[in-house]
Amino acid sequence: MDLPDISGVNIVLLGSFNPAIFHPIWFKTQNLIRAQEADDAKIEIIHPEVSSFSTDWCKIVVMTNRFSGETLSSSHFEPLRDLVFGTFSILEHTPVSKMGLNRLLHYKMPSLESWHGVGHLLAPKDPWKTVMSEPGLLSLVMQDKRDDPPGYTRAKVEPSSRVIPGVYIEINNHYEFKEQTGSSLHNFMEILKNSWENIINFSDKIAHHLISQGY
Repeated sequence: MDLPDISGVNIVLLGSFNPAIFHPIWFKTQNLIRAQEADDAKIEIIHPEVSSFSTDWCKIVVMTNRFSGETLSSSHFEPLRDLVFGTFSILEHTPVSKMGLNRLLHYKMPSLESWHGVGHLLAPKDPWKTVMSEPGLLSLVMQDKRDDPPGYTRAKVEPSSRVIPGVYIEINNHYEFKEQTGSSLHNFMEILKNSWENIINFSDKIAHHLISQGY
């Protein structure tokens, strides 16, 4: 089976942030990105309510309640992990309540038949045909609870908007501790530091299984 045509990861933290400090110059000053990367960064907005900028390999978007770092370059999955880990090792007192480690994959299907095959197998049409004339899968979400560490894994399957005919699969590995204490950020960073590769591999296993249904 072919590899995904577009392959990315996204790291999301929910909590309380000061968007204005998340400027490329701050990241350069803290030795989190190279000086040239900071100088060449494309800044969309730096504001007390939201900051957004991108380098040639990642995009950072920060709102007052959400931090997001994303890359669509498979060779930069680990550098993104290191960037986020380094950022919140410095901002170690940031209140953070939830974390999502997300895998983003777009697969170009070899034919319309195989593209439809994924939808037919994951969402059979027979139950719908008595009330719809041409039912088709637009979005399917399945969730599996996880106890240690606490949270869940959520898989979403949709038609791809980037490759046609294609399938988009997003695997959301969500982490949330019941007791919100000052150690929550530390716990999240330990997961990010020690389990990143396993999380990527686990997400890929799910995605590859799902996409194989169309072949």
